[in-house]
Amino acid sequence: ATLQEVARSTTAAVEAADQAASSASEASALVNALTAAGAEVGDVVRLIEMIAERTNLLALNATIESARAGEAGKGFAVVASEVKELSSSTRDGTVKIAQLTERVAQLCSSIGVSLGGISTAVSRIAEQQNGIAAAVEEQAVVTREISNSVTKVADAAEVNWTKIIGILTILVIYVTM
Repeated sequence: ATLQEVARSTTAAVEAADQAASSASEASALVNALTAAGAEVGDVVRLIEMIAERTNLLALNATIESARAGEAGKGFAVVASEVKELSSSTRDGTVKIAQLTERVAQLCSSIGVSLGGISTAVSRIAEQQNGIAAAVEEQAVVTREISNSVTKVADAAEVNWTKIIGILTILVIYVTM
């Protein structure tokens, strides 16, 4: 491969590395947004837990009041028991959601660390490719200088050869006289 082909390949590799670093950076931003959304879900879960606790207290109060009401409060006691079960189910659901949200947050954190590693590796590759590109360019400059020097030497040799031929011609003429 010529130096120009190597330089083109190196430039293409640097561009690909830059694009990969950019993509990793975008993915990292998306992971950060997902982490923030997970925190918002956590806030909603805490609100639902608070409502479930308050509903459970209201159901408990309703159960107490229905017991005081005696026979007339039996229907109300059934409703209070249903509300208490719904409150308990809601609490169980929020615990599961909180666990899943925490798991997603952990995964997002791991992905973020991985993307950071990818970005670092791609940056190192790009630096190496830039170094290679600079070395290839330097070699191209040196090669051009060598080529110019060889051309000058060849031109000088031709001039000297012409002079030598002229001197030899004069000597031949002089000797034959």
